[in-house]
Amino acid sequence: MISSFFNIFNNKCYYFDNNATTLIYDKEVYNIVNDWLSCANPSNTLHLQGQEANNQLEKCRQIVADDLGVEYNEIYFTGSATEANNIIIQGIINKSLEKNNNITIITSVFEHPSVLNIFKKYENNYNINVVYIPLDLNTNSNNYGSVDVSAFIKALNSYNNIALVSIMFANNETGAINNIKLIGQQIRNKNNSQNDIYTFFHCDCTQIIGKHQIKPKELYIDSITFSGHKFHSPKGVGCLYIDNKNNKCPICGICFGGEQEETIRPGTENIAYISALSYSLVNVHKNRKEKNKKLIELKLYLMIELKKINCELIIPKHSLNNTIMFVLPPLKICNRQFCNIISKKYGICLGTSSACQTNKFSHVLNAMNINEKYKLRIIRLSTSDYTTFDECKYLVDKVKEMIKEYKI
Repeated sequence: MISSFFNIFNNKCYYFDNNATTLIYDKEVYNIVNDWLSCANPSNTLHLQGQEANNQLEKCRQIVADDLGVEYNEIYFTGSATEANNIIIQGIINKSLEKNNNITIITSVFEHPSVLNIFKKYENNYNINVVYIPLDLNTNSNNYGSVDVSAFIKALNSYNNIALVSIMFANNETGAINNIKLIGQQIRNKNNSQNDIYTFFHCDCTQIIGKHQIKPKELYIDSITFSGHKFHSPKGVGCLYIDNKNNKCPICGICFGGEQEETIRPGTENIAYISALSYSLVNVHKNRKEKNKKLIELKLYLMIELKKINCELIIPKHSLNNTIMFVLPPLKICNRQFCNIISKKYGICLGTSSACQTNKFSHVLNAMNINEKYKLRIIRLSTSDYTTFDECKYLVDKVKEMIKEYKI
């Protein structure tokens, strides 16, 4: 193992928190970062060093564009998906309010906080109607655990002046995958038939990118966001795609400064991390079908074994191949204590909810209508392409030991 993170226990670390962040295993990523850590400013192309940095920036932009099946001038680099979500969502809202006194914006109840909290910010604005789409909670439905598409279609047809729809592709806690293509088609149909404003469709793709290759134009998505650290790239770099219809960007900037990234995200670009992101994105999508087959096999094994030790599973009908949310049997300790102890004692890293809101109950659990008595017993585990069967077996064995030790 490369990272010093793995040497905490002077032996192997068993990492099952990949939806929070992935670790860097590929030495080439380290080399790329080191190669570009000390480079000239890509905005200054008067000298050869600046030109070299600028050429690398545009090369990376093309690499990401090719992976997404879009144009290179539709790609913008940011510091994170959270920053990118703020840029696009607030940018669309501000642009729409320039033309309309009253608009409607739509999102779902289980979005990442970097989306949900933006929408909450606008609830007190009298010019904006904020609509939240619930989840399908019918356990017999093929859509269980994902955004209720029928409720979405009803909302889409019930309001005028819908400026923005923001629905995530996959949930970071439950792993639920939404029917984004159907949602996109419905929005496209509305745009083709309506006489009021254009409904812009944004999709937070942070959890899906790396696990599945996404082509936003084929899914009728106007913009997507994601972070490099979800697919074994460094933390601190993100990406924003905006469909550049008629060669015109449809947003008002919320950041001001220089002309970098077409003024959408001013500030000197982080060439080292952008280079690592573009390399990691291509690398993670190599042999993706085979990698996903392995993830499915590990997931099925873990589900079967966790059930054997009396853990209840909370698995949406359509979910990420790497994600399992399960409920511990009644113990003397809560889930946060469980994660802390199993980490110190056995070197196992697990999560309880979104890494962005660890000090309170997850809004996703509320949206899923999870029984109150379960909330202090829920564990989230998420594997990666580098997770092995032996690591999964070790996890199950140690969870079993913990349950036995702390059983009421």
